[in-house]
Amino acid sequence: QAAATITVTSSANPASFAEPVTFSVMVAASATGGAAPTGTVQATVFGSEMLGSATLDANGHASFGVPQSYSPTASLPWGLATGSNAITVTYSGDLTYAQGQTTFNEVVNKVDTLTSVLVAPAATPAKSFSIVATVSFHELLITLTPFAIPSTGNVSPSPTGNVDFFDGAKLIGTAALSQGINFTSTATLTTAALPASVSAVYYGDTNFNGSSSASTALSGGAPVRIYLVAGGGSLVYGAAFPLVATVAPAIIGSVTPTGTLSFFDGSQNLGWTATLDAAGRGTLPIPE
Repeated sequence: QAAATITVTSSANPASFAEPVTFSVMVAASATGGAAPTGTVQATVFGSEMLGSATLDANGHASFGVPQSYSPTASLPWGLATGSNAITVTYSGDLTYAQGQTTFNEVVNKVDTLTSVLVAPAATPAKSFSIVATVSFHELLITLTPFAIPSTGNVSPSPTGNVDFFDGAKLIGTAALSQGINFTSTATLTTAALPASVSAVYYGDTNFNGSSSASTALSGGAPVRIYLVAGGGSLVYGAAFPLVATVAPAIIGSVTPTGTLSFFDGSQNLGWTATLDAAGRGTLPIPE
């Protein structure tokens, strides 16, 4: 059997953590003028983690997408950990060409994050406030895709660590991040009094770079009341319905509030926002 040449190229090397990357594999005859090899190729990372396999096309070409996508082409069921990922591609061989393999390194860098902060009255204790920091990044192509990392890497797909909260330059508290979904985590600090301003600082971890929120002034604003209802009459399981939040001034006759609303499940920021209309209402359609 003749030898075949295996060449692998990456669409991004280095890539950022969780960035979609395509590996293109070309298996060619070592001798000039040889027929295109047939058969399959498979990819592993760190020598043992099976990533996937693909059948060569008529030109001896195959590709893998990482992380897993909804593409009909062969795709890897893993994301890749930060650092250097040793990936081995093995060619099965056919009647003409012998089995072979090649190894290459895919470098993955930390991804930048965005830290935001919101303040709301706390459920308990009475007259206290919850300061919620959300640390996230947005990767549209994979937010609805199953995501895993080989066991030798950092297995957390969401930011980890602590967030420091500041009133100006004064540290007012530290809270641990609670991991959510879609590469988002939140940290909540409960305070007995409302600070004059608040900002949040996240220092990063193995996969995520640190970031800071803007400083938000809290004093001097007029108090408001927020009313939340599920619209559309009687609700049917599985059917779409709107959530309508009305923000009204606590003092009758005050100016109608403007701006945006963020929606939470407990302390978990759902990433849903709505813009207030002229009547102070924000509507969030909940899809089927």
